[in-house]
Amino acid sequence: MPPAPSPPCPPWPVPKLHLRIDDLDHEGTDIFLNAVQPKVALREAILASFKWLYTPETAPRTYEFFPYVTMPSLIVVVLV
Repeated sequence: MPPAPSPPCPPWPVPKLHLRIDDLDHEGTDIFLNAVQPKVALREAILASFKWLYTPETAPRTYEFFPYVTMPSLIVVVLV
């Protein structure tokens, strides 16, 4: 008799993502938005971090949102 199948892993908790761009006229904004799909890139970065640091069962689930702020010469990511 084959072994019982493993229970499915719970899905990774992905926080609500907020992207804030302070200056749409800054040349870096065009470069960033033309080079990166922010929704895809941020989700992949979050999932990669979670997979490196946690299991699906131990990943943090108590944050409200995940802001990503761009400013000239500065990128800030804060987990709230």
